[in-house]
Amino acid sequence: MTDLPDRIAVRPQGEPRVAPSPASKEAQEALVAGIHLPEPEVLAERAFEPAAPDKATTTPFDSESRLSPSPPDAPGHVSTEVVWVDFERGIEQRLRYDPDELHRAAALLTARGVNEPVRGDAAPGDPPTDETGLTPMGLSGGIENRMYHGWWPAWPYTTVGRVHARGGTGTLVGRRIVLTCAHCLVDETQHAYMPQPWYFVPREGMGVGPWGWLEVEGFWAGSYINAGCTQGATWAQCVPEDWALLVLKDSFPKGHPGWLGYASLNLADTISASNKRSPGYPCCGNSHSPFDALGNDCRVCGVPAALACNDFQWGQPSNCSIGGFEFSNLALTHGCDVSPGHSGGPVFYNSGGNYYVIGENSAEKYTTCVGHPAAANPNLARRIDNNLHSIITLLKAFYP
Repeated sequence: MTDLPDRIAVRPQGEPRVAPSPASKEAQEALVAGIHLPEPEVLAERAFEPAAPDKATTTPFDSESRLSPSPPDAPGHVSTEVVWVDFERGIEQRLRYDPDELHRAAALLTARGVNEPVRGDAAPGDPPTDETGLTPMGLSGGIENRMYHGWWPAWPYTTVGRVHARGGTGTLVGRRIVLTCAHCLVDETQHAYMPQPWYFVPREGMGVGPWGWLEVEGFWAGSYINAGCTQGATWAQCVPEDWALLVLKDSFPKGHPGWLGYASLNLADTISASNKRSPGYPCCGNSHSPFDALGNDCRVCGVPAALACNDFQWGQPSNCSIGGFEFSNLALTHGCDVSPGHSGGPVFYNSGGNYYVIGENSAEKYTTCVGHPAAANPNLARRIDNNLHSIITLLKAFYP
């Protein structure tokens, strides 16, 4: 994998030639210029009333009129169907791409480096991209070893933030694209999407972040949306479809934190040999939340509880294990410390200082079998397989 090259801007005659920042819209447009992007087949469509801009007055989509999910025909089903919800126009569609056209376009875009990481405005003056400066936890209960990141601003952790819909974690994988999980966007009790508008806050702490609250314009998700493996769905049905891609509005008044690359790795031993992390925003009050000797309140040594709850990022400072693949290789098991709130967060690895997402957290599959071999890698992440890799790449080309 190579670094993203600079792209030279088209300039009026007589002006000096200037290379735009790789994180700029101009550079990203140049990266995808001239490649034919396939058009999807529209399988179904409905309209809804776009939400008012005031968060306090928004209401959920009407659960009766929401498009019903299209479940996979069998476990391990891989679909090129996606759900697209456009908050700006008030339209929800189910789309299907021709697999050959999708993968052909994605291969051309990947050859140009569309899947590569970009540091954005986080690069100048950053501290080293290791865990130097993190605040260690208090008494952890034995196997818990996440650390509280506080206000630590270093890349690549600047690319990870909170998803303000149902809650959870997301990761920038493009200038306007955030990878998260579908169940972070759905209210399973109402069978409806959460109230909008939604926001993504990179590197959030106490409700604020260096790059502000970035509003979501719409999202793509797997065609079978079923929050938390409920409503009778099996693990094999819902985990492979538990992904979503938020499209941010094209407005970054405070600059851009950059984004991680993403990769589809096919061999578990290749992944296991890599340097991996899985940061996120854990909820407080859960039995698996970070806690100290005084109780399960997300506190750390010397940090008030009010500052250390789920408004701050946590992560395991050491390399964590990958157990293998499940559900026809569409999910991977891992031993990174996570708990509710980490859903949608990345599992990424370091390749020579470049960081690539290989999965996004979906569920804790084993929560009580301490001592059992499965407890070594108890968590499930939706793996970035070739199909999801192509969908992410195509969406980045649509929204550079």
